[in-house]
Amino acid sequence: MRGAVLSLLLVSAGIGGASLALADATTGIVVTSPAASEASSWRGIAYGNGIYVAVATGGTNQVMTSTDGTTWTARAAEANFWQAVAAGDGYFMAIAASGTN
Repeated sequence: MRGAVLSLLLVSAGIGGASLALADATTGIVVTSPAASEASSWRGIAYGNGIYVAVATGGTNQVMTSTDGTTWTARAAEANFWQAVAAGDGYFMAIAASGTN
């Protein structure tokens, strides 16, 4: 199975909106979406085991997952200042600059 390396670029589009662009570093394919699923301060995204995981520094839902990159599901997580998320060896790991845990 080929692993995917993704980078995340968020461009402000006013209050409660953002444009999302995903770039696959291996193929150079860029996929864009006109608006993020949630109005949050998205900072990182990772892909592994058939799942995308996105984390944000603020907003209503700071951790969301998707199997197709289009439909997203909010996940219960500590209200931390999430900075990045990575996938590897069947696990996801997120880091935060501050928060309760």
